[in-house]
Amino acid sequence: MLQSTSPNQLPIEYRIVKELHAEGLHIPILPILNDDGLFKLYTEKFGSIHCITKLDNEYRIKLKSQLDMLIASEEIIKQVKEKAFTAVIFASYRKHEFNEARRFMKAFHDLEGFESICIWYDNFLTAGRDFDKDIEESITNSKAFVLIVTPDLTIKGNYVQRVEYPFAQKIEKPIVSVEVIPTSESDFFSLFPNVESPIFFDNSIVLEKVFRDKLGETAFVKQMDSERAYLLGMAYLKGIDVERDFDRAVKLLSDATNEQTISSIDAANQLAIIYENDTGININYIKALEWYQKALVIHEKTFGKEHPDTARTYNSFGRAYSFQGDYQKALEWYQKTLSIREKVLGKEHPSTATTCSNIAAVYFNQGDYLKAQEWYQKVLVIREKMLGKEHQSTAVTYDNIAAVYDNQKDYLRALEWYQKALAIFEKMFNDKHPYIVTINNAIVNIIKKQETDGRRIL
Repeated sequence: MLQSTSPNQLPIEYRIVKELHAEGLHIPILPILNDDGLFKLYTEKFGSIHCITKLDNEYRIKLKSQLDMLIASEEIIKQVKEKAFTAVIFASYRKHEFNEARRFMKAFHDLEGFESICIWYDNFLTAGRDFDKDIEESITNSKAFVLIVTPDLTIKGNYVQRVEYPFAQKIEKPIVSVEVIPTSESDFFSLFPNVESPIFFDNSIVLEKVFRDKLGETAFVKQMDSERAYLLGMAYLKGIDVERDFDRAVKLLSDATNEQTISSIDAANQLAIIYENDTGININYIKALEWYQKALVIHEKTFGKEHPDTARTYNSFGRAYSFQGDYQKALEWYQKTLSIREKVLGKEHPSTATTCSNIAAVYFNQGDYLKAQEWYQKVLVIREKMLGKEHQSTAVTYDNIAAVYDNQKDYLRALEWYQKALAIFEKMFNDKHPYIVTINNAIVNIIKKQETDGRRIL
């Protein structure tokens, strides 16, 4: 949340993020500007890195869209856990040496054919649960137990030596020791007897041979299909049962698009979203559109041109063109979307209303408030009829109509519609909810504008 910035220095919030290495690890950074006045300074400093303005009328919708994209859905987590990985290994290390464990995980997954093997480590522990029990269960379910060897591992009495290693021995789990920092063998064997000599982690030839022997051929995929490539790509992108690895995720998602399947479509759409929303890569609408085009080709071949899923891809084109300010192209694609949805879903379907709202937003952004009003009225008719006058989506439409009148300086009508939206939101949320705060701010701003003009309407 950026409270302030200046041309002379990075804001403190952004400096903290950089110090935590989020940028270097390709962990998405989502800047939220406290007010519109920061936007110019922000773009001068950071360029086209995506941000959200807190007082934007669409703030909540935009934020939800961003978080939905950044945070894995329950559905994708379920699919990854059920279908993506061929085997699990348990990585055991001193907790403060996570960076050493990460080095091993990177070297392991760089080995050819090893990307489909999940590495369980203590970052996957769930808050509020018995971690001893969870660790025992994870070791039991793994194909092999891996000791991440460092001098600190040979300090007597640590958790690995006291708990994890003895349990792995007890259930006769195959044990592999991997040295990431040179360590005295005598010190190591004094605490971890009956273990083969450690392999140095960057000796890829020996590392691959040992793990292939321990895990067996069933742990390795001979030829990866588009579904597995997509799900593994999502696993590495979101950090589901593996260490997050953005570059590996992009490669796997790209591989998944080489077939003509639903997973290929999903992968192409995900890549487009990555470029469209600054998810680890700077915004690049041209690349986003290229991936949407690939998704569209598969969609049209698989489902035909008048299928709801094809319409969804058309809608993505509209959104991408709208984001880059090419409103004419955005309107063309939204109109294509609308044509399909009206024909296939009906003129009063919620998805049809959403498309009308997207068209209205384009006209609003162009400053064509008469057209925007016309399309928001179409949205309103559908939502009031199908969802009711007290529904949240209907209230959002009231808010949008109010914003149109506000920008036309028709403050009396703007207030009327803001108050209609506010009345609904106040029944649903507390007074600190973003919807309510945003509308109250809009009402205050109208009063200030009127005072500046020397007249009042309240």
